[in-house]
Amino acid sequence: MFGQAICNKCGYDTFGFFGEKYGESNCPVCGDHLIFPDIEPHDFEVMTKDEKEEYKKALRNNVELDPQLVAKRIAYIAKQRSENITLVKAVPRCQKCGSTKFTPVRKKFSILTGFATNKVDLICNNCGTKIK
Repeated sequence: MFGQAICNKCGYDTFGFFGEKYGESNCPVCGDHLIFPDIEPHDFEVMTKDEKEEYKKALRNNVELDPQLVAKRIAYIAKQRSENITLVKAVPRCQKCGSTKFTPVRKKFSILTGFATNKVDLICNNCGTKIK
């Protein structure tokens, strides 16, 4: 089943695939059973932040969350996010058109020395500008 799941104790909420039986999964933060609300994922996503909090509080029967478990949830989410950060490789861009597609063109020899060289110029595939 795909949908939203909310934890009653720590407030953890997520979208995803869950067990075959309705309500089978447990919270990854505190181990409590997750609640599967009777709402379409799109309907939940278009709610404002305040509406979402009110909706989740109503699902919990207006019971306040355990502050220690809330802190544990925040630490869990921060750890997940830090593990999911990927390093973005710097990609050269054409100064004229902004394209990232280039063709490498090898220099045959150096004008200054007259000797063969291993240097390469990049030529933009979009506008033909030479990038050094």
